Amino acid sequence: MSDVIQNNVSEPGKRYFGLHFAEGVAQYTERGKGEYKVFLNQDTINKMDSTFEGKPVYVGHRSEIDLKNVDGWVIKSFFNKSDGKNWVEFIAITDAAKEAIAKGYKLSNAYIVKSTTSGDKWHGVEYEKQVMDGEYEHLALVPDPRYAESIILTPKEFKEYNASKEVQLSKLQNSLKEVKSMFSFWKKSKVENGLDADVTVTLPKSGKEVLLSTVINEADEMAVSMNAGMAHPKSMVNMGSESITVEGLMSKHTACMNELDALKKEKEASAKPEEKKENEEPRKQFDKDGQKKENEEEDKDKKKEEEKGEKKENAIHFDALKNAEATAAPQGNDQPAILNALDYGKQLYGSK
Repeated sequence: MSDVIQNNVSEPGKRYFGLHFAEGVAQYTERGKGEYKVFLNQDTINKMDSTFEGKPVYVGHRSEIDLKNVDGWVIKSFFNKSDGKNWVEFIAITDAAKEAIAKGYKLSNAYIVKSTTSGDKWHGVEYEKQVMDGEYEHLALVPDPRYAESIILTPKEFKEYNASKEVQLSKLQNSLKEVKSMFSFWKKSKVENGLDADVTVTLPKSGKEVLLSTVINEADEMAVSMNAGMAHPKSMVNMGSESITVEGLMSKHTACMNELDALKKEKEASAKPEEKKENEEPRKQFDKDGQKKENEEEDKDKKKEEEKGEKKENAIHFDALKNAEATAAPQGNDQPAILNALDYGKQLYGSK
C-alpha cells in the first residue's frame, strides 16, 4: 500500500495500446561513443516480442530498473498485421503515467543487445551494426520518441484504427486482384537487365496474346507523342463513314500526292510543241537581262543626241562671241569692242 501512495495512484490502472517498433535503422547515443546507428529486421523484432511481457513502464527512461517504483506494466508485445508494425499492450497505473499520455507522450522501448553482425546499408542509410537478437528491458513514456510514427490509443481507438487500416488494405488487395485478373501472365525466359522481355500477356478485351515489352513500348511511344502535342500513329480517326488509324490516313495522303505528281508529269510530257513555244514567248518578254540591255542601249543613244545638241549650241554661241566686235559696235562709238562683246554675252545668257 505504501508503494501505491508513493507513486500517486488515485484511480485504477488504464489499459492502452501503443506502436513502439518497426523494421529499419535506429539511432542511439551512448556515453563515450557518441551517436551510432543499428539495424533490426522484422524477424529479429518478432523474436524479441516474447521478452517484453511483464516488463516495467516508466515516465522517461531509467538507467537502473526499480520494480518497486514503476508507472505501469507491459502486458504483451505483438506484430500488428493491419499496419505491419510492432505494438505493445500495457497498463498505466500512476497518475504521472496517465498525465503523460494525456499530454501526448509516446512510447520508446529499451532493450539489451545479445548478438550483432557487421554494418551495411538499408534503403540508402548506412548503419554500424545489425542486431540479430535482443531482450527488452523496459518501456518509457517520452515526449520525443525514437520512432516519430509512435502513437498511444485506448482499446476502443485501437480497434477503430485497425478497422480503418484493414479497409485500406482490402482496397489495395482488391486493386491488385483487378489488375491481375485483367491479364494472364506467363514467362518464357528472363533477360539479364531484369526486364522479362518474353513475358506474354493476354489482352482482356481482344483476347490477343502479345509480348509485355510490346505493350510497354507502345504505351511509351503514345506518351511521347502526347507530350509533343501529336497524335499517336495507332490512334483512330473518323474519315467519313470509315474509321482509320492516323498511320493509315498518312499512307493514303502520301499515295494521293504521288498520284497527283504522276498526272502532272504525264500532262507536261504530252503537251504539243506549239503550246510549249507559246508558253515560252512570254518568258522572253520578261527576260530581265535582255530588258536591261535594251534599256542601256537606249540610254546611250539618248546621251549621244544630247551631247551633239550641246556641241552645236556651244559652237553658235562661240561664233557669236567671236564676231561680237564686228556686229555689236556701230561706227562712231568710242566704247571698246571687248565691252560690247560682254554686253552681248549678257544679253544671251543674262547676268546676276
